[in-house]
Amino acid sequence: MTWNTPMERRDICKAAGQVHGCFFKQLDPAALQHQLVRWQVPVVAMMEIQRLIKEGKHYQLACIEYFKSIHPQSDGEGVGNSPMDFFRTSCRYHKDQAKGGSPIKDAEMSQAKSESPVKDAESPPQAVTEG
Repeated sequence: MTWNTPMERRDICKAAGQVHGCFFKQLDPAALQHQLVRWQVPVVAMMEIQRLIKEGKHYQLACIEYFKSIHPQSDGEGVGNSPMDFFRTSCRYHKDQAKGGSPIKDAEMSQAKSESPVKDAESPPQAVTEG
């Protein structure tokens, strides 16, 4: 393989220690616990995450619990459906925190999902017509 030859999919997926998808679903319990400790998840939240996975394979609920543990006062609404939802909700949370407000709650979340990011931007300059 040369420096510019793309890797085969089977080679990429074999990379040790990498998770492509939901790590709550893919990691074994010991590896998950180790990762949660590394991320400094509080013990109470870690125990709840492990319980949700062990007792019912509730991966989305485990994801929400993790989100709530690292985003104090958040209800985790809209988080457990995809990594992009997690990311967007986290960005909104931190943006709101930077403004000195309270975390996004259910009603605000619904409104934030329906708004386009373009609405917050300045209006584009008006075209000048010759006349």
